[in-house]
Amino acid sequence: MDEESTLARLPEGYAEALRLRRQGLDDAAIAERLRLEPQAVGPLLQLAEAKLAALGEPLDEPDSAER
Repeated sequence: MDEESTLARLPEGYAEALRLRRQGLDDAAIAERLRLEPQAVGPLLQLAEAKLAALGEPLDEPDSAER
């Protein structure tokens, strides 16, 4: 299954947060785009990853140096 198909299986907020992270955006930029408090981004991404794992469809992580 390709990455976009995998993300489409998640609720939109989780999918969008993961898309933005994979594009290299940092927590502050993700928070701004999703209209969240910056401190909410880390937990949101953790939940999104957990939901992907529950689906059995983990995504490759972008290079951490890009963050």
